Parts: sequence; C-alpha cells; structure tokens
Amino acid sequence: MSEQKPKLTPWQILNWIMQAPAAGLSVDRAEGLAAHVVQELEMYGLAIVPRSRYKERDETPPPPPMIYAGMSASLNDLVPGRVVQRWAIAAGETVSVEPPCCAVLGRRIVLPNEEGHEDDVVCQYDRLRYTVRLVDDGDEGLWAYLTVVGAITVTKARPPRRKATR
Repeated sequence: MSEQKPKLTPWQILNWIMQAPAAGLSVDRAEGLAAHVVQELEMYGLAIVPRSRYKERDETPPPPPMIYAGMSASLNDLVPGRVVQRWAIAAGETVSVEPPCCAVLGRRIVLPNEEGHEDDVVCQYDRLRYTVRLVDDGDEGLWAYLTVVGAITVTKARPPRRKATR
C-alpha cells in the first residue's frame, strides 16, 4: 500500500519553506512570518488553494483564429482547422472565390451560386484541401468560408524500368 502524505496547511508550508537554510530565518521568525502572510491573504479575501498540476487529457486545443476577408494569409498560416473568410464574386449562376494560398496570384475557385452550398476543393498549385461553405452576407451577396483540411500528397507514376542492354 502506498502511504498518503499528510495534508499541510498553507501556514505549515510557508513555515517549512522559510526555515530552509537558504532563507536564513530562525524557527520563531519563520513561524511568525508565515502566520502574517496567511493572515494578510485572508484579510484581502484571498486564499491559498491547491491547483492541479496536469491539464485534463481530454481537453482539445482551441481552434486557430479565423482569418477575415481582406486579411492576407501565408502558407504557414494555413494549418488544418483554420477558417478563412473570403468574398464570393457572383457571375450569373456561379460564384468565384480566391483561395487563400493563391490570393496574390489571382487564381479563383468557381462554385454554384447557391446559399448554403458546401463543397470540398483542392488547390492544384499548392495541394491544399479546403471545405468551402457559402453563406449569405445579408446584403445580397455571399461569404465563402474556407476551412483548411490539410495538404494532400500526390505521387507520380514512374515509367517501367528498362532492361539494360549490352
């Protein structure tokens, strides 16, 4: 069986720390100072409470902050889970959206002009995969929310090896 450590009061912990050789306080002086610290904390409504040393293992990290329309984004900013907001430019029955990875180059993604439309797209130049969702902006236009899914790996097929001839 494992022995349980006795619970110490804040006064006992402070007293023990202040009696350490590095602190250089006598036992009486350390006890008085520890009691004074605890009394001052209680006077201001503060208390010394135990805290957990480890975070919960089930805790998921918060999602990365959204990149709003008009803000630039580099390839280093486009991590999985990042949401990027872009304007969708209507052209008849389609809308075009600039992918965040190729915005400077003027490349565009073409989607049907339907509010609520959701589609998976891949930038053929940077090999980034997005989920695009079109949402009404309240002013007869559409916002495009691109959620970065991740990079895709493309392998090239090699031609069969030729046999060496002599």
